[in-house]
Amino acid sequence: MTYQYVQQKLGKYQIELEPIEYSNNGYTYFVSYYDLRGDGYSKIVFFFYGNYKENRLMRIHFHSGEPNL
Repeated sequence: MTYQYVQQKLGKYQIELEPIEYSNNGYTYFVSYYDLRGDGYSKIVFFFYGNYKENRLMRIHFHSGEPNL
């Protein structure tokens, strides 16, 4: 699953996008946060890893707690 695909489905719920990290070997890594309920407490965190052309979903975490990231 790519970042573009996730954005098509969940983009309106995105609350934060961390800066993309670029490595010397051409790979990228970044994290995107989504709040599906809009309550600031229940966040889904998507970790993406890939290259300069395409970033694929590496893992998903669910966070419930403090409203601040």
